[in-house]
Amino acid sequence: MVTVVTEQCQKEATTGHTVTTHYMHVNFFNSEWRYVFITILLGQQVYKDVDSCTGWYKTCTEGLQRYQSETETKDELFWQEERAKYIKELEAELKDLNEAGIGSGTAGIKCFLKHLYKTYPPKNPEHKLDEKKVEENAKKALLTVILHYHPDKQDKEKHGIKWFVLCEEITKLLNRHHESFKSVD
Repeated sequence: MVTVVTEQCQKEATTGHTVTTHYMHVNFFNSEWRYVFITILLGQQVYKDVDSCTGWYKTCTEGLQRYQSETETKDELFWQEERAKYIKELEAELKDLNEAGIGSGTAGIKCFLKHLYKTYPPKNPEHKLDEKKVEENAKKALLTVILHYHPDKQDKEKHGIKWFVLCEEITKLLNRHHESFKSVD
């Protein structure tokens, strides 16, 4: 019984490989990915240690990598187009942030951070500016502020994409100023 199932899986994996190969030649990726996954899964069921040199396995994994790469590229282009719309909407805010800039020394940093927290407060109510920390160690304070505004810490669904893009720009600005501390050290 096991031999019959194994033979059937081998036939299905071979068929999946053939279909995948044909789809790859015509660049029909929308359907191809299903056959790639099916073929790889069947192959792994048939062989406990799939030989990565096997023709069908190699073809399928290459096709899958190509599909993933093209999908990532499409997603990135889509995000850049969307982001550009929000950057245009945020022109005034970005100009304000760049004009506020950070002056020299701890006093300049403190002034900028006060402006930042007053004008564009973090959405998390627990994230407050610790002025005492800025006085003691401005470099560490900047790292904390970066965490408050970092895009990975923002909820796009809850606060919207516009806020997310603004936080990306704020984080870039803060990182540039943090880098200036590194060059001084």
